[in-house]
Amino acid sequence: MWYYKIENDGFSMGTNRKPIEGSQIPELLTLFQEVKQGRKPEDNSRSFCIDREQIETLDLKVKERIAAEIREKTAERNLAKIEKKKAELDKKLARERSTLGGPDVKFLIGYAEELAEYSSNLEAQTENEITKAIEKAHTYHFNLQNYRPEEEKQTEFPMVELKELITINNNKIKPANYPKIEFTILGVSKQIGVFVNEKIKGKDIKQSYFDVEKNEFCYNPYRINVGSIGLCELDIENQIISGVYNIFSCDESKLNPKFLEALFKTQKFLDYVNDKATGGVRMDFKIEFMQDWKIPLPPLEMQNEIVEKIEKQKQIIAATQVIIERMRECREIVLDKKCEIIEMSDMFNFEYGITKSASDEGKYRLVRITDINEDGKLNDEIVYCDILRKEDKSILQKGDLVMARTGATFGKVLYFDSDILSVFASYLIRFIPKKSKIVEPKYVYYFCQTQDYWKQANSLADGGTQPQFNSNKIAKVKIPIPSLETQRQIVEKLDRQMAALESVRFLKAEAEKRIEEILEGVWKSRRDDNIIDNEGINNQNNPEGMI
Repeated sequence: MWYYKIENDGFSMGTNRKPIEGSQIPELLTLFQEVKQGRKPEDNSRSFCIDREQIETLDLKVKERIAAEIREKTAERNLAKIEKKKAELDKKLARERSTLGGPDVKFLIGYAEELAEYSSNLEAQTENEITKAIEKAHTYHFNLQNYRPEEEKQTEFPMVELKELITINNNKIKPANYPKIEFTILGVSKQIGVFVNEKIKGKDIKQSYFDVEKNEFCYNPYRINVGSIGLCELDIENQIISGVYNIFSCDESKLNPKFLEALFKTQKFLDYVNDKATGGVRMDFKIEFMQDWKIPLPPLEMQNEIVEKIEKQKQIIAATQVIIERMRECREIVLDKKCEIIEMSDMFNFEYGITKSASDEGKYRLVRITDINEDGKLNDEIVYCDILRKEDKSILQKGDLVMARTGATFGKVLYFDSDILSVFASYLIRFIPKKSKIVEPKYVYYFCQTQDYWKQANSLADGGTQPQFNSNKIAKVKIPIPSLETQRQIVEKLDRQMAALESVRFLKAEAEKRIEEILEGVWKSRRDDNIIDNEGINNQNNPEGMI
């Protein structure tokens, strides 16, 4: 299919249509003669050909965009429904707790199960909506914008140094000069940004502090590489921050502070910080370095649109985190069984892993401490190794329990259910069930995620800054063991709850991914509607000026 874009037909675009130079119609007619004779013209910014197959086949990018748009559209709606359902269940739970003795275990299991099933149903509805939208898109899918030459798709945002956009705050005060006034001392953390640290009377503050205004940025030049930078959204009388910090504000007629805050969260900023900071062992990111940083600067209206989209995703992330924590609480309650209490040593023997170097190739996956996430599941990153015949005993079988025995992740337990041939490394311990005791391994796995387990683990571990949790320590952990049938019932219910939890986590991960995509689009310096304006699926199907 041959396309030619006419931008100049020999007349002005005003109402009078006066003749002008540069008409493209002669070139169009010349090329059309070549096309009629079966020759393909050379592609340029105005004339180009597209394969028939590309037009007839639904582009994978279009499918992905449809799925992303619908998930974004339905995420807030689904979360609102889940919150409403949770509120209904919480009312029932409150009524149960008000009765003598409180809710029984059966009721609490039902609470978690019902919330999990409801979340799964909503996810299934979203997937069904995506399928229908993709099927419908086959009728309208061809998006010429995806196939036009790159130079036609790009419009660069200007790259501007921050010194043109920010004003440094040099307003230091000595609180001791105002002994009776109570000052609010601010701090900065990576997780929550600028926060209230404490309130102190001026007479008790000896050093000089910065007076901080709302919408000013505060950063610690010695810790900015670990995220110590934040936008102050507080507006408290006499709010101040340590004189160690650097403070600056934005020219809000040109730069939305929230837009800049989002750019500070990108890898590009962290790379710049690490490249510029000086001071040897101690980081020192001077304010001059901040001023020299260049950022892509879309028009303010577009910045506001980007910020609005990012804030929506942040709301989804915050809401999903609340639900995740609530579902964790339900799991704690479900495992609160009044039954026989047994030490781990009565149920298991313990076996240490092998010492091997990780490689990109090999017959066996090497499972290390760092490969186990907070939920006791394997991460996506895979490394390999080969083993000797005498090391065959380290091969993992489905249903094996493996525990980290040292470091910051000590006590974390993996339930192995992978189909990949795997062995476990030396800083892990495998549980070997004793034949004399009947126990469901996955029940033990779930128990090892409860507060009861972690209280015991933390009290038994030793080693100070490098905790050790060897086989002698794990052997002393006590676990409630109901009947085997009851264990399996608990595992079945918790499996369903975990599946729902994964759905909620998927929503959270998608929201985080969406923020990354939005910001990556800004750094690519493109006015790409697929990145910035994704509210409609078919908003570019009929570009003007195409023959």
